[in-house]
Order: sequence, then structure tokens, then C-alpha cells
Amino acid sequence: TLIQEAIDAASNGDTVLVWPGTYFENLYIESKSIAIGSLTLTTGDLGYMHQTIIDGNQTGSCFEIRNCQAGIVINGFTMESGSGSYCGGICGSGMYVRNTMIELYNCLIQNNKVTAYGGGIYCHTSDAFLSNVTVRNNYAYGRGGGIMLLNSSIEFDTLNRCNIYLNYASVGTDIYKLGNASPPFLLAVDTFTVSNPDYYYLHSAGSMEVPQDDITYSINAAKIETSYQNLYVTPDGDNNNSGTTPDEPLKDISFALLKAASDSISPDTIHVANGVYSLSEGEKFPLSLKRDVSIQGTHRDSTILDADNQIFLLNGIIFADNYKISNLTLRNGDGDNISPYGLGGVIINTNRNCKFDNLLFKSNHGEIEGGGVVVSSNNFLLKNVEFNNNIGGGAFRTVFSATIDSSPDTVRFESCRFINNIPDYGMEYAFGGGLGVVGQTTHPYYNTTILYNCLFTHNHTRDINNGPGADAIGTLDNANVYVVNCTLADNTSDNPDAKAIGVIYGSDVHVYNSIVYNNDFGPAYMFTLNGDYGDGHLSIYNSLIEGGEAAIDIVTAYNYLNYSPTNIDADPLFTGIGENPYQIDYGSPCIDAGTLELPSFIHLPETDLAGNLRIYGSSIDMGAYEWNPTVGTNEYQAIIPEKEKVLMVAPNPFSTSTRIMVKTNTTSKMKLEVYNNSGQLVKVLMDGTSLAGTSVIRWNGEDAINRPLPSGIYHVVLVVDGREVEEVGVVKW
Repeated sequence: TLIQEAIDAASNGDTVLVWPGTYFENLYIESKSIAIGSLTLTTGDLGYMHQTIIDGNQTGSCFEIRNCQAGIVINGFTMESGSGSYCGGICGSGMYVRNTMIELYNCLIQNNKVTAYGGGIYCHTSDAFLSNVTVRNNYAYGRGGGIMLLNSSIEFDTLNRCNIYLNYASVGTDIYKLGNASPPFLLAVDTFTVSNPDYYYLHSAGSMEVPQDDITYSINAAKIETSYQNLYVTPDGDNNNSGTTPDEPLKDISFALLKAASDSISPDTIHVANGVYSLSEGEKFPLSLKRDVSIQGTHRDSTILDADNQIFLLNGIIFADNYKISNLTLRNGDGDNISPYGLGGVIINTNRNCKFDNLLFKSNHGEIEGGGVVVSSNNFLLKNVEFNNNIGGGAFRTVFSATIDSSPDTVRFESCRFINNIPDYGMEYAFGGGLGVVGQTTHPYYNTTILYNCLFTHNHTRDINNGPGADAIGTLDNANVYVVNCTLADNTSDNPDAKAIGVIYGSDVHVYNSIVYNNDFGPAYMFTLNGDYGDGHLSIYNSLIEGGEAAIDIVTAYNYLNYSPTNIDADPLFTGIGENPYQIDYGSPCIDAGTLELPSFIHLPETDLAGNLRIYGSSIDMGAYEWNPTVGTNEYQAIIPEKEKVLMVAPNPFSTSTRIMVKTNTTSKMKLEVYNNSGQLVKVLMDGTSLAGTSVIRWNGEDAINRPLPSGIYHVVLVVDGREVEEVGVVKW
């Protein structure tokens, strides 16, 4: 006999009594006022709760309840393996409750998974009372891993207390309350995930999802002891370990995020060992990033987050500030398969003072952007980030939105690569290309995006019959963009009106010291529908622009070009060889053709995209690379700085390795030593006779017995013929 048959036959006021057993059903109740219970309902024996199981069998919600305003009572069941019901997305894998008054007693809701909202319970315009209910180990890709309340009220029994713990979601890991019609409530539970939860676990938001402080709590016990120190994760770890040492690692990054404390005084880091962390291996995506908690992989190409083409990878929840994500590959994220956002890699929303460092975004898919988006996140830095073979609407996007924070924001890209990002011809708006920068017309120039030492090459766009398009950098709606020492070359398009750079709808774009060469159909275009967006501006200084001023297409009125006579139109003479084929070769017209007369807020990095010194003396080259006389030619042309230095270190700061260049004029006995900030000798990099000339020594941040040294300040000391000649401070991240 099926439980559903009894429900269908029941009239208002009836009780459906269920004997012990496992029932593989997706129960549906609509417009009834009935009670449904195991033998717990009649005997009070809680053992029947564990013996009477509604198994959703991954084919829908265990219970789907609609329009039962007169009241439903459910007592004494285990609900598991549900997959949810349609709510616009798929919601409420354990229980989907809509337009209903429900009382829930003596139930265990566990191990359910949903692709949108409410891993355990989803309540929409409903009123719920919970007594002795345990909601644990449920998972939602979207909001509310345990419980999602949308314009709904909830009351917890203060005597027969509930337990809510170890649920996970990209926002509101245990409970998410949304909507102005969702009133404040007291969370009175025996056991919760942590003892002092903040909005990471209990997220309450109004109509615009800004966190509200209207959930109070009374918690007797915590399932996890919050950690105020660094944590360690390995693929073969165990979430029952402490996670506080490399010898007792955790297994999942998502669990480490639940365990880590948000401590602004002493921020901590989750150290992730090499390996693949994927949905198929038990990791939970999107990872919900946490304020003041950094995630650091071991090596970029060997520490891999893989979403198995199911969902995007990282979610920077509102106000998850002050973190660093480093040394990771983010691959196979998807913004279309399940997510409604069309953003394949990451979604970062109002995360201030944060940094992405040494990341690879690879093979992510999203109709809006394959790699993802950073929205209204002031002082956000992307450094040494590569976007490679992402598919969809483009590689990445920065956006300003005044919805949450109306303050201006600045996003910086330093030494980033945008390579081979392509469109999806099967999706209407997935036009491909490199970087998009989007402002807001009500707040002109509030999105300032600055690019240093960036390379855009082999990105491709399609023709979607919507006018011109940008292969490399597209700017829209009063965006404010600075392109400094970048190389844009060999980008292609199906659209005969496309160009490398697009200045659209009143944006303001400034190009310095850059190379724009051999891109399909030209270097740049300017387009505005009408004057409502304000004037568009494109200013270009000390740059190599193929085709010169005449090649820049001013499509409409209200656009103004400032093209400096310092620009040139010539072959940049790329070397075309090695790991950096867009380095300039001997004889390039770009050598020493740049300018250091830049806006005061432009601070050039110390090194170029290949790690060579960016400025020699008082000169700088055009493009993402300084000319390196050891690359592309056998003829050595010495580059002498205006102020002679014996010892130079680049990159500095560094995370994995740095190069130390030593220049000597005579053959001499030379020793190169590294000291920590306490004055202790930690490494001797060289001890022997050196010939006159320049020596380059690589240091990978290890000590004398090849153990990785901790982050901090180190001092590289050069001793020549027994005399200390020079010392340089070096920062290891």
C-alpha cells in the first residue's frame, strides 16, 4: 500500500497512520487539513521516527505540500534522499511547503540535496512550527542548506528543542530567511553547527539580500568547535580530524569553511594540499567564501577545484571581505546547467579588500561569463590570474551596482592572461571574448577597472547581430577603465564590425604603454545610442596601435577620441617563441617608447608579465613585457639602469618562487644568504666564485633542508670578498 493513496483518500480532519518501513515515495498534499504520522504519533515512541522512512529516491521532495492553510501536522518520520520540487528552480528536497500552515514534530530530515533553495525544508508564504526536529547534512547549491524561508514565519519549540547542524549552501549554510514578510524569530535549538553563528550560518535578508540582524538564538551545544587558527585540508583527510595541523587534515574545503572563525584581528588560512576536489569526491560547490578566511592551494596546476560541469565554484557572499584565494585551478564550473546566473566560475558580490592570486580559470562555462564576475567589490585585486579556454559570454566581468553599496569601487588586474576564451554557439547571448567592464548610468564612472601587464590573445567572439563587439576588452554603461602596459594581439571574431576594444554607452577608457596589434577588424570602436549615457571617451598615449588613429571606428556621435602623437603604428616584433611569445624582440619600436607620466593613482608593478623588471632607469617599454636581451636574439645588448644596483629581486612579494639578479663588475668570491626577520640564517643560495656580469639565482622560498618557509619578511644579503655589499627585503606571501 502506498502512503500517497491514503493521503488522496483522506478528508479534512483525518489522520493517516504509517507503519514502520522504508517508503520510496514523493508525497503530495494539496488543499487538505490532515495529520500524517508514524506510530510515534499514537505511542510517543521516538524509535518509530527512525524506523519509518520516506526516501525521495532522488526523484522529488519527500513531502510536497501546497495550499493547506487550514493546517497540516506531520509527526515521526525520517526524510532522506529527496531532490526537490519546482519553485522557479528546484527547492525543498526534504519538504517543499507553500501557502501552508504546518506543524512538524519528531522528524529527522537528513542527507537531502537540492539544486536551488532549501536543502532540508523550503517554506514559501507559509507558517511553520517545529518541535524535536533534526535537520542535518542537507545541501543546497543555492540558499538555505538546512531551511529556506521565503516570506514565511517559523517558530521553534523551546522545550522539545530541535537540532540543526552540518548543512551546507552557498548562502546561509543552515538557515536562509528572505523577504520583508519573513518576521524575526528565535532559533531555540539543542545542537547547532557552531555555538555563536553569524550570518554565514543564519542569513536573514530583506528584499535586496542585504544581511539583517533579526535572528536571535539560544543554543545548548555545537557540533563543531570553531577554529581560530589555520586549517589544513587534503583529499584523503577526515572531517573528524582537528584540521589544525598537516598531520590531522580535514577532507573537504567546505567543512573547513564551516569550522573556520571569521577573525578580523588575526585572519586565518585554509591550506589545501595538492589533489582534485570535486563534487564526485564529496566536495560541496559553490564554496561559500567567508570573511577574513583565506584559501591557499599548494601549487596552481596541482590543487584543483572541479565542479564536474554542474555548478559554479566560488560564491563570495555579501560582505565576505578581507580574504585571499591563491594557488588554485578552478575548472569545469557551469553557470547554466543548474544555476540561473549564467556565470561559470565565481560570483563575487560586495567583497572588499580581497585578492585572487596565482589562479587558473579553465574550461568554465556560462552564457553571461565563463569565468565569472566581481560586483561592487572595492579594492579587489586579481594578480597572476589566467583565464584560459572558458566558454560562453566572455572570460570575466567587473560590474558596479548601487543595490547594496553605492560607494565607488576599484578592481585591479595585475599580470593576468586572457587566452583562448570562446563563445558557445548554442546559446543566444554567449558571444565569447575576454574582459567585460560594466558601470551604471545612474553612477557614472563608479566602476574603475585598472589593468597592468595583462595579455589578451586568441580570444574569439561571434556575431550575434547586435552591432559591433569587443574581442578583448568591452566597456559598457559609463565604466572607467585604465589599460596600462597591456598587449592585445591575435584576437578574432566572426563579426566584421568587431574590434579589440569597445567603448560603449558613455564609458571612459584610457590606454597607456600598450600594444594593440593584429586583431580582427581593428583596434577599437566607440558606440553610444544617444546622449542619455553621456559622452564616451577614448584616450591613447605612448601605445602601438595597428592602423593608427584612422583605424579607430567612431560609430556614433557623443564619442570623443584623444589620440596622442606619442603613439606609433608599426610591427611590434614579437619574438614568437617560448612560454612568452608576445615578448618584444631586439629592434622592436616598443623598446623605451612608453611613458612614466601616468596618473598619480597608477602604481606600476615591479615586474612585467614574465617576471622581469618593469622599469629600467627612467624608461619603460610598450606592452605587457619589457624587452629581455636574453630572449629572441643571440646579440646581447646590456640594459643599464640609471641608478646602478648590484642586487635586484623580482617578483617581490612572491608566493612560490622569485629570481635574484646579482651584477658584479669583476670576478669575485660571492656569497648570497637569506635571513628571516629575526636575523637567523635560513638559506645560502650561492657560495663560490662568480665571473663579472649578471647572475640570476632562483629561490623557491625554502630553507636549507628544502622545507617551505612560512609567509613573512626575509632579507637577501650579498657578501662579496667577505664584505656585505647590499641587502634587499623580500616578502613571501
